[in-house]
Amino acid sequence: MKKLLALVLCPVFALTCLCSCDIFDIILGVDQVIIFKEYENCTVFTFDGFPGGETASFTLNRRILGEGEIYYQINLEEGALSVKYKDLGLIHSEQPLGEFTADGDMPINGKGGYIEGDRITITFESISPVSGEIIIAFTEDALKAIHGNL
Repeated sequence: MKKLLALVLCPVFALTCLCSCDIFDIILGVDQVIIFKEYENCTVFTFDGFPGGETASFTLNRRILGEGEIYYQINLEEGALSVKYKDLGLIHSEQPLGEFTADGDMPINGKGGYIEGDRITITFESISPVSGEIIIAFTEDALKAIHGNL
């Protein structure tokens, strides 16, 4: 009985270990990667082969309360995507922030949207495979600070 239990639990344990590390992604050929680093009122998203037709959502914390906008810098190397946002405290439906395509006019700096809450969901929907960087900030100073301009 103990051998049977060991034979069942060993593969389950091995699969659990493989699923929790990056090696499993390489073995399966999964090449969709979004790395994000969250700072105070600013988050940097790095895309490395995010496949077309995929969607990814992230909930960000906003430390400044009151009315505001979303400031962004888009620097895509390839691909196209749409960016949407949802203010979890005020508006319960997704609102478009913009559609962006990699071209010679990078980086794109802009602002848009209307937010009041302290938690914002950002959703990326790729139209074609995406590589590059997107910075989302809740103040203009936070966007400038990420590049050391302050």
